[in-house]
Amino acid sequence: MTNEVANEVIVASPISAEDLLESIELADIGHAITDNQGYLIYCSQTFRQQTDISGDVTSLDRPWFRTDPATPATHDTRSALWDEFVGRGRRRQGMVRWHLQNGGMRYFEGTALPQPDGRVVLITNDRTDRVQADRTLKKTEELQRQALAVLPLSVCVQALDRTISYINHHLPHRLGMSTRAFVGRPVTDALGKDLDALADAIFRKVEASGTAVAGGIVEVTDGPLAGTHWLVYGRPLHEPNGTL
Repeated sequence: MTNEVANEVIVASPISAEDLLESIELADIGHAITDNQGYLIYCSQTFRQQTDISGDVTSLDRPWFRTDPATPATHDTRSALWDEFVGRGRRRQGMVRWHLQNGGMRYFEGTALPQPDGRVVLITNDRTDRVQADRTLKKTEELQRQALAVLPLSVCVQALDRTISYINHHLPHRLGMSTRAFVGRPVTDALGKDLDALADAIFRKVEASGTAVAGGIVEVTDGPLAGTHWLVYGRPLHEPNGTL
């Protein structure tokens, strides 16, 4: 005699279109339907909020991409891109800079999907926070570059083969050269033999230990820096993956 145990099969209920659209709305993703000229046939509440469009969208006298207070030149550029999209009949995706009625700005990632019946489905995903964060980061990085550039000391980043990948203005200015002239060249070309001997010793210690190393003071006895004294200090820099 054998006992047979039936495996229970769980069949998930299909998701209705209404439930799917509601989920999209809760995720702050806008959607709309237009004709092939860009006139709105329908739009979701999130799409309205992102584009500042109110009232009866079907009564608008212009395509959706001309409804914000952007400049005529911007509207013309969008029109040209829309005509190109419609002509190709293929999915298009890009970042849209949208002007708000209150003078603010919003950035959303827009996707246009052509349909067989000639209509177009639009999907909008607000990326304003990300764009603003990227701009803040770039501004901070630029301020850091400016700070490094004017420091009254020489900052030099060298690769493992001891070629220069970055150098601030201090040492090149002392030598009457540009920073561009040093990038990609061996460190010894920038430092000269006196400084390079100490810098090389520090480099090897940093490479071996993976920690910061402070060197002694060295006097430069030849070249354009002759008669000057320098304190050389080295520390490791790492890529995000930990590579030296």
